[in-house]
Amino acid sequence: DRRAWISASLFAAQGVVYYLMVAWLPAIYGEAGTSATATAGLFAVFNAATLPAILFFPSWSDRLHRRRPPSAVAASLFLLGVLGLLLSPLADPWRWLWPALAGAGVSGVFAMSLVLPADVAPPGRTGAAAGMVLGIGYAASALGPVIAGVVRDVTGSFDATLLLLPTIGVLMILLSAIVPELSPTRVDD
Repeated sequence: DRRAWISASLFAAQGVVYYLMVAWLPAIYGEAGTSATATAGLFAVFNAATLPAILFFPSWSDRLHRRRPPSAVAASLFLLGVLGLLLSPLADPWRWLWPALAGAGVSGVFAMSLVLPADVAPPGRTGAAAGMVLGIGYAASALGPVIAGVVRDVTGSFDATLLLLPTIGVLMILLSAIVPELSPTRVDD
């Protein structure tokens, strides 16, 4: 089903960038010359930004009865955050904004991805749709840190790895534009 594949692709994309960020963001800050204390603070900002977003985006989506706008906004927040990390990761006062945007964005896409299996599943098949979306998504997600590590080893820096993040951010925005919307029967349920 095309709708399930789109949902699985969005879940996979957010998973890749989330695990890449969690695995490599502290090392990226360290390589940029940030102290251990500042790195811990910036990483904490990334993680702290995920909680409000994971609650906000699905509830906003339910109020709108739409999935695309919240998914696209979340993906755009992630893209802005990683572009900031790429272009000026330590410039004050922005260095605190970039991880917050990236954390909120990836968490928002994650939350939106979790509601999609129920939207795309035929009646009585929600478990199968969720299994497909989550199975494909988590399998692809496991590749993020591995790919980043290989790129880091080959190039000797995190610069090329950081270029993966906005590329996948753009992909998440594109997928958000075609993500399945709520069907009229699901809105009334």
